[in-house]
Formats: sequence, C-alpha cells, structure tokens
Amino acid sequence: MQYKTNSRQIHETFLLISIALLFMLSKVNAQNPDAEIIGKWKVVGMKVNSDGLSKTEIQKTEVFKNSFLKSTFVFKSDKNFSFDIDIKDIEVKNGHWKYNSISKSYIIQEWKDKNNDRSVLIEIKVEREAGKIFFLLTETPFILEVQKGIN
Repeated sequence: MQYKTNSRQIHETFLLISIALLFMLSKVNAQNPDAEIIGKWKVVGMKVNSDGLSKTEIQKTEVFKNSFLKSTFVFKSDKNFSFDIDIKDIEVKNGHWKYNSISKSYIIQEWKDKNNDRSVLIEIKVEREAGKIFFLLTETPFILEVQKGIN
C-alpha cells in the first residue's frame, strides 16, 4: 500500500513538530534559570516601591538613583558575581550567586557561604513586564529595569 502525501500534510506535520520543539525548549529554559541570568546586565531605569515609605524615605532613595543608573550586574557561568556601582559600601566584587528554587530568586553571597543560606548580600527576583526585565532587590524598595549585554 502506498500513501499519498500532499504539501499541505507536510506543512502541517512540520508545523506541529516545530511547535512541539519550541514548547520543549521553553520548558528546558524554565527549568534552568541559570542559563537565562548569565551575562552582564546594565541598569537602564529605576523605580521605587513606595508602599510603607515616608516622604523623607522616598526622598532619600533619590540619592541612589544616579549611582544605580550607572551600575551593572555580572553573573558568570562559574557562579562568580559582581555588582559594579560607585557606592563602595554596597558594591560586590567577588561574590557567589545561586538560584533559590523555593523563593524563585537569585541569592548573592560571599564564596565562604555558598553552601548555606546565611549571610545573603543581595537577593534578586527577576520579573518581566511589557517586554522589559526588572531586578527586584528584595530587601530594598528598588526595582531596577535592566538590559542584558549593554556596555
């Protein structure tokens, strides 16, 4: 018995296979957040979550704005991390990063603390909205719009 195939059947089959592959690739990426975060991230915008802040506290956050807008976050594949900012008290030069699947956040620590969850320097949650990517610094009111790969 010989089957006849037409171009429509071939096209539909190809389309179904393509959709299945895209779905599988998106699942792999969702299960491996490390691949997504590796690289250099430049801060291109900043918002402040003012919930619960006084007017004075909101005004104080403005002091950080210029520094944050010149800062970068670097996540390397060897788990090395740096946060380059012109405020020496909060910059991180040789940190360790890891993904916390429970809180769905990236934990930044000193290398000596990499095997535990103590002494967290920075905790970053990544959110997407309207095609933009934001780093939420969980212990602060800062919401940083970032772009990957910008010098």
